[in-house]
Amino acid sequence: METSRAGEKLKTYSESELSKLASAAFESYAKINLPELLKAADGSELSIENYIERRDAAYGNVLAGGTLTGEGKPGDAEANMKMHLTNLSGAAKAIQENKIFGGADEILLPYLDSLYKESIDGKDHTIFMSITKWQSICPESRNDKALQEQGEGSLSKNLGGKRGASDFAMWKKSKAGEPVWPSPWGEGRPGWHIECSVMASDVLGSKMDMHSGGIDLAFPHHDNELALSEAYFCEHSTPHNWVNYFLHMGHLSITGSKMSKSLKNFQTIKDALKTVYTPRGLRIVFLMSRWNNGVEISPDMRTMAEGWESTVNNFFVNVKSLLLDSSSADIKSLSISDSSCRLQEVLDKSQAELRAALSDSFDTPRAMRVLGDLIKEANIHINTSKSDMDTRGLDKLNAKEIIELYSRVHKKVTGEVKDLGLHSEVLDKLMAVDVDAEVQTFFSSRTNDPEALAMLYLRTVSKI
Repeated sequence: METSRAGEKLKTYSESELSKLASAAFESYAKINLPELLKAADGSELSIENYIERRDAAYGNVLAGGTLTGEGKPGDAEANMKMHLTNLSGAAKAIQENKIFGGADEILLPYLDSLYKESIDGKDHTIFMSITKWQSICPESRNDKALQEQGEGSLSKNLGGKRGASDFAMWKKSKAGEPVWPSPWGEGRPGWHIECSVMASDVLGSKMDMHSGGIDLAFPHHDNELALSEAYFCEHSTPHNWVNYFLHMGHLSITGSKMSKSLKNFQTIKDALKTVYTPRGLRIVFLMSRWNNGVEISPDMRTMAEGWESTVNNFFVNVKSLLLDSSSADIKSLSISDSSCRLQEVLDKSQAELRAALSDSFDTPRAMRVLGDLIKEANIHINTSKSDMDTRGLDKLNAKEIIELYSRVHKKVTGEVKDLGLHSEVLDKLMAVDVDAEVQTFFSSRTNDPEALAMLYLRTVSKI
């Protein structure tokens, strides 16, 4: 394919021939990706000259941040349209400026691929695997061509030689600039799916407990990995189970559209922290959605996260204010262990509900609602019982008991590192730190702030 593309660029074209090639590629790209551009009331054909007018008429709502129909919220379909409109607009400008090669490649290269995909190189011994009888982990996606093309991308959808749409390449002839290895089928490289199967099996063997990835990898990528690996490891026609559990994470979305390099709406965490997010604020946004449902990055979600964080911060400010006012003669008792105090019942219930939420596939949105409800009840208790409060009751809280949870987590993490036999210069230094001794040093200096003590454990665990 690369040879065919390069060959076109080496040809000598007259101005009219090059214009004809560009116009054909322009119309082909629009027909495949933006068919509304070809629909005109007067029956006229799409051209470079009328493109802007047609684009604004057919896709104006999408370009303005809406949907094609004008209803609902924009999603992946609209993001794809925007990407294709950007490609076509750039190509139209390049064609008008006579910069077709290099300026209009986004539309020209797919068109050249469609022209030359049946030109088979005699040295090209690409090997495909047929999975027509494979039991899919996503059987409902079996004949979904859109998902197949999304999963394969430009890796193999234009390859000739397939017997079925779901067949995928195990070995491919290398394109210019790609790695090359010798093989019984000629020089080439592994296909995408078998790369992952081989790397995973080389490290973990013929069976693994958990395999993770984005939900968009479930089909066809993980399906094809399974097909390859279970076919390889099965013996005497006995079925082989390569993976016990798949964990598929939801998409990270920006205003309704999946974040993707291919959609050109990609943003890194570092970029987000340079603009409107704080590290804690971004973590809260992530916690507000279940790990397998995806995360929506939008102004509304940021506002909700900021509200939740403010609620928590204000609660602790109020509690610390009560501690500072502990010498007040108007305050009698802050104890919640009294049998007449309803807040103790609320606390016990919240602890049980929080454990249940996190035990249910790490349901963090539910866990955050539990914490929010607990803070609400505590605020009600504080506001209705101020005259009976005695912050001296808080002095009886044992800081050692408060940080015990952090200590157990630290021991669990370091213990697993030792069991796995992991080593590096940085890791060995972290493992050598005696955090318990540091905590005791803090205690001996009469520092019993739970936050400061917990941070000693959290700092080491986060670096590990």
